[in-house]
Amino acid sequence: MAENIFPTLGQFKHRCPALIIIFVLIVFILAAKNSFAAIPVPEVVLVAPQASEKTPIMAGKPVSFFVYFTNPFPRPLSMGAYARLECKIVGKNKQAKVIALPVLPLDTSQEMIAGNGFLKQEYRVDLPRHMEGNISIELMDIRANTAMFHASAFISVASDGSGSEQASLAEMSNDFQPFLKNLSTYKPVYFLLGVDPGIEKSSFQFSFKYRLFDFDEGGFLKENLSLMEKIHLGYTQQSFWDLGSDSAPFEDSRYMPEFFFLEDKIDLNIPWVSGFGFQTGFQHESNGRGGVDSRSTNYGYIQPIITFHLWDETHLKLAPKAWIYIGNDDVTNPDLSDYRGYFDIEAKIGEPLGLGLETHYRHGKKGPTWQLDLSYPINRLPLLSGILDVYLHAQYFSGYAENLLAYDQRTDVFRLGFSIVR
Repeated sequence: MAENIFPTLGQFKHRCPALIIIFVLIVFILAAKNSFAAIPVPEVVLVAPQASEKTPIMAGKPVSFFVYFTNPFPRPLSMGAYARLECKIVGKNKQAKVIALPVLPLDTSQEMIAGNGFLKQEYRVDLPRHMEGNISIELMDIRANTAMFHASAFISVASDGSGSEQASLAEMSNDFQPFLKNLSTYKPVYFLLGVDPGIEKSSFQFSFKYRLFDFDEGGFLKENLSLMEKIHLGYTQQSFWDLGSDSAPFEDSRYMPEFFFLEDKIDLNIPWVSGFGFQTGFQHESNGRGGVDSRSTNYGYIQPIITFHLWDETHLKLAPKAWIYIGNDDVTNPDLSDYRGYFDIEAKIGEPLGLGLETHYRHGKKGPTWQLDLSYPINRLPLLSGILDVYLHAQYFSGYAENLLAYDQRTDVFRLGFSIVR
């Protein structure tokens, strides 16, 4: 008789009581909508880029646009949170995410929006070379209107006017990669050296996700099957590297492909909630070994994600994740659930260009597991400003099942290194 892979209700409550607490907390937060004061944020109006004979709008060239920030409150508001704007540019069969920077740098210590007043700020963004024709631009993390404009096709003109400017190798490569817009970061990417107990506990991780479908704007599929555009493939690999040995072997690795549905924008119309969505999918995990060292399992999971704008540029993200084991290897890791449990509570707080702290908490029959990741942009340090675009990254792990090979052995380790995605 096939084993029942789904835990009973009693087992579920016993193994993950924190899920009940999380559910009650989310319900309380949503029910308490009117009991919290709204975080004061300006009303934002985006003005489309304007072309002229002297300054035409052309693909592959910088383009400027204005943003009006209106303060509906009697007290002044700081402009510090708008020193850079993440934008999404959409054209026919094309899409790109870009960063818009102020034409004149914002002095965040003085630049304020007066009470019941407004501020007009000019931003500049570089249009991708392939982005031509009728284009829309919208701000990704700020509630504002969508603006439309037209960009002419890219024309290569050399500095001497000969019309033979040479493209960079990166531009030429991107011209042959039209699907790169569907590829994006996923989980943290880092390289960390073991500090305590030692360098033999070093680790690195890389991760990405890929959106499978991208339908033409205004087409039948876009209008009727747009939910399919939220389907992704993901891949994460974490390796544990013994750099203290002469041959520097890999002690173990975690290979984690997954297939998931991501709804990243559900508008709750709550002023102090800056983002809400959920992710659900199927993930395989194995260590790529054979024989007695083989370890593998599979998960079906769901993860609601909610973010709050606390103050200035500080945000808080809560992402509790619950899963069930599907087809777990009952020969080499039959009791994995006793150590890894059935849930993970993720919390992340920080500033986009400042300090960030991410925590994970799991609890199985054998006890709790914690992971804390603290990161800070190295180029924000006094002597390294504008030099190195990576994060200084510290990690502390305490608990079970950091890797599959030794899932039933308790690990306490501190690592220090750098990350490029946090």
